[in-house]
Amino acid sequence: MSSKQPTQTPCQPRARGYLLDDAEDAFGALIPYEGDRTSKASMDEQLKHYGYLYMPCFHDRQAVQATRHAICRVMQDQGLLDPSADFADCVPNPSLSLGLGGDKGSANYDQIAAQCAPLQELLYGNRVMDFFEALVGGRPRNYDYTWFRAVAPGLGTVPHCDIVYMGRGTHQVYTRWTPLGDISLQMGGLMVLENSHTPAVQDRLLKYTSRDVDEYCSNRSLPTHVDLESEVDNKVWNGWLARNPVTLRKNLRGRWLTTEYSMGDVLIFPINLVHASLDNQSDRFRLSTDSRYQCADLPVDQRFIGSGPLGHTGAAKRGRVC
Repeated sequence: MSSKQPTQTPCQPRARGYLLDDAEDAFGALIPYEGDRTSKASMDEQLKHYGYLYMPCFHDRQAVQATRHAICRVMQDQGLLDPSADFADCVPNPSLSLGLGGDKGSANYDQIAAQCAPLQELLYGNRVMDFFEALVGGRPRNYDYTWFRAVAPGLGTVPHCDIVYMGRGTHQVYTRWTPLGDISLQMGGLMVLENSHTPAVQDRLLKYTSRDVDEYCSNRSLPTHVDLESEVDNKVWNGWLARNPVTLRKNLRGRWLTTEYSMGDVLIFPINLVHASLDNQSDRFRLSTDSRYQCADLPVDQRFIGSGPLGHTGAAKRGRVC
């Protein structure tokens, strides 16, 4: 049981430091999927209409809580958490300088995700893979790399589509965002841009969605930060769709949609959907994961497969004549 209640102060939703318009025509709630979770036709219809599957109580709450506790213990051992607070509250250590995603110099997040058995079961266990078998319409496979997020108080994720980061295999890939804790609007969870999956909006985004963060112009000088021998993330381009989620929404229309997530909820969407996250205006880490799934018979992006996935390292770069 948590010993300390999270800071709760009235706040208007923010994203990337911008106040979001919370009028009914600009900001709204995700629609839960209440259909058959074994029916591809039913889920495809929901995806066609809304662009996402928001599934409250997909997991047993206690299973998620056990996973959260295991992760918080590791973060505590790595000195990321306030030693005077209950570890399960996931309060940042005030002696650390934490930015977006936490102090990555102090925590090996790749190892947290890969070595946490409860998390692997939560994301890739038989029950989950049976669900994705129904969704993808065939034998499913997941990416071997898991994106673990420990977002400190501060700015959230910029608006983007996942396809620019993982579009070298099939584009029929699903992102599953899993909150590892109750996430209020103040703590700031994931939000999706309404109707951004529709053909009309996708046509407008084609110049963006056809790019790859690891492609570079071989007939020009490489950006100064890009090292083709590097084993660390050095994307040629950051993949951002826009810096300002307010003006992006106005340009593309639709509303930013989110909710107050509970442990056990999941949000699933295709990799061409525009999404971002609210800023974390609480006093604790926001914990979540991104995991990816597709049909095993379709080509897969090799950057995220195997025991030591390349990710966005130098070895993953691909030159082209511009």
